[in-house]
Amino acid sequence: IGFSLGCHVIKNCLIELWRLDCRDKISNVVFLGGATTINTDENSAIRTVVCDEVINCYSTNDLILKHVFQTAMDTIPM
Repeated sequence: IGFSLGCHVIKNCLIELWRLDCRDKISNVVFLGGATTINTDENSAIRTVVCDEVINCYSTNDLILKHVFQTAMDTIPM
């Protein structure tokens, strides 16, 4: 379970597991108020590593999350 910027860390760890060819090793992943974006290719990679559910809980109307997300994208190297 990841919350806020923790979602970004978990996403990157899952993508790295995919790059290392570790398939179906994680049971479930829950992103809560995630300050990260997941594109189509990353989504496919994550779903390859996770054998059960990937749950992404967020609100598009959350102004605090919008601010945190924008700040994170400006400061975290991609």
